[in-house]
Amino acid sequence: MHLVLEQSPTPIYQRLIVAISRALVGAGHRISLLDPTAFIAGSVAGSVAGSCAGSLAESSDGTLTPMVLGRVAQVVLHRPLFWERLDCLEADALIIVSPISLLAGFDLVRGTFLYEQARLPLVFLHFEDCFSTHSSRERIEAALGSYIATGHRSHHFCLEPRNGQELRSLNLATSPLYAIGEGPYEPPAGAPLRREVCFIGHVHPGFDWGDHPHDLASELQADLQHRLHQFDHPLEPATLAYAERCCGPGSSALQRLAAKAYYRSLAHGHSLEFRGEVLRRLGDRPIDLYGPEAERLCANWPAPAPAPAVGARRGHPATASVAASAAIYRSSLISLNITALQFDQAVSNRVLDVAAAGGFPLTDWKGELGALTGVAEAISYRSLEELRHKMDYYGHLDHRAERLEIATALQREVRERGDFGALAQAIGAALVGLGVPEAAKRED
Repeated sequence: MHLVLEQSPTPIYQRLIVAISRALVGAGHRISLLDPTAFIAGSVAGSVAGSCAGSLAESSDGTLTPMVLGRVAQVVLHRPLFWERLDCLEADALIIVSPISLLAGFDLVRGTFLYEQARLPLVFLHFEDCFSTHSSRERIEAALGSYIATGHRSHHFCLEPRNGQELRSLNLATSPLYAIGEGPYEPPAGAPLRREVCFIGHVHPGFDWGDHPHDLASELQADLQHRLHQFDHPLEPATLAYAERCCGPGSSALQRLAAKAYYRSLAHGHSLEFRGEVLRRLGDRPIDLYGPEAERLCANWPAPAPAPAVGARRGHPATASVAASAAIYRSSLISLNITALQFDQAVSNRVLDVAAAGGFPLTDWKGELGALTGVAEAISYRSLEELRHKMDYYGHLDHRAERLEIATALQREVRERGDFGALAQAIGAALVGLGVPEAAKRED
């Protein structure tokens, strides 16, 4: 089969797409990578209803189309160049990986997602919540409608089990998508270790509730405060309550599902602030923080009274490669993970990356953790009190051997779980199930 994937502007998805492409080639498929920058004319200024987007929609002969890529960007697509390139490839199917790719972008002129316009079999790899990048209920409803419209020629792999359940309720074909540890695998290190606790990732220093209506901001704030006290507290009950409140008795299942997903999307928008609050509440624990503006955050972060030892936190620039992150995981006593709020059940890929590098992760509890490893209880926390206790426990010299034993068992289980080759085989099987007809032409 000849399969087309789109390159991504973000480092994490760049690595995923490279790994998936190599595995698909190893499984006997031919791969073409689309470079989105070859078809983008420039940014759309202002809102989608602004003068720039409006002028494009009204005056264009179809060569330029304003597109929205998730929450993060608005761009102008050179439509003929894009379709000419895709048609020339004569692909058998499209693999949609990044939620902010052109193929997953929303065409503001036609009111559809770009992948809908390519009349080809589709495989979606949802490494995030299916709807976390959409900024409104209307756009989530459009995404759900597009999934239904393409259901006869698509298959969805979902990292978050709840997404799989939701899409199956719409009679869509789904399969589980497992996080995969990025190698090369290194045996867990004993002593000496260079740092006590590390955290690699984006963090914001405090919550900002100004973008939401007052009543919804209060509801979200209460829900996330509950999560801060109980890390296994699910968001699902609040999403159901929100859907019941804002959807009338005559609303469709799709509308209720969109309302639930919208609440989750709003909660997920506070993930970086949530991480910052967890780190702030750890008080005087020494932490090496790696990420954008980490040095400034550590220098200016107010410590919760009465703990004054903010200086125990050291900020470092973001890591530049998988190898650099792996070296930090391997040489740290504990690698802390705070899962983004889009997931209620899924285990973050960071946990597996730490294990692959030979490190020791401590992660907030997720339902899928027990299926991943027999040491799930040892490497997880359900409250700040439990997190502090385990940081102290595994940091103590008397428990270093136990820590090493747990890290070794975890790495063995992660390695046995499978790699991108297993994912490539599952993608191939899904495409066979779709029939993979000869490359069909898009609908103009």
